Amino acid sequence: MQVVNTGNIRVVLFDAVGTLFDTRVPIGEIYENVAKRYGSVASADSIGLAFLNQWNLTETPRDKDSWKAMVLSIFKDVGMVDNFDDFFEEIYEVFQASGEWQCFPETREVLQSLQVTGYHLGVVSNFDDRITGILRALALESFFDSVTTPYSCGYAKPDPRIFEAALTSLEVDAGNVLFVGDQVVEDVRAAEQAGLNAVLILRANKKVPADIQTVSNLSEVLLMLNISTSSA
Repeated sequence: MQVVNTGNIRVVLFDAVGTLFDTRVPIGEIYENVAKRYGSVASADSIGLAFLNQWNLTETPRDKDSWKAMVLSIFKDVGMVDNFDDFFEEIYEVFQASGEWQCFPETREVLQSLQVTGYHLGVVSNFDDRITGILRALALESFFDSVTTPYSCGYAKPDPRIFEAALTSLEVDAGNVLFVGDQVVEDVRAAEQAGLNAVLILRANKKVPADIQTVSNLSEVLLMLNISTSSA
């Protein structure tokens, strides 16, 4: 297992969805609840599977137009809704609102502990420009010195250049940065390729490569850095 040299860490970067926060219910359920008002009879499970398939097949959506193209492909797979343009406008706004998102229980305490201990914090996410509003709505925005997305820099994980853009914005060397994410390839491997230290947050039991350092929740990042939550 690769062990992070925590003595060199000055900046901690985080993935967003699946790491700091997630949807309150499975994404297929959110789409189903809106789509059925537009005549859809597709199940949450079928929509969720189509979403995952499209996510794996297409480039990461970087703006509203590319999200619209992906959602259109999803509903071509599961059955088209009525008035697709109106449906898309509604579903796009749904995912901009805080009501569909929730922080993991430890998120705010961990971010506060890191911040008051003197670490600079940032987000590197494949989300689009809506992420700023979501972070604000979840009362997380004030913790971060930078937010780097494909929308802001033109690159999406696993392209290591998105991490290089974050390093430039924070004026920090890669070796002084720890990145925390929930995906092996898009997060850990891509961050390592850019020269960062990386750790995988593994909230459920699944097999991962033996050389990847894992934590089961964000609080364990504090333990790695020898920080007590009492410092918050």
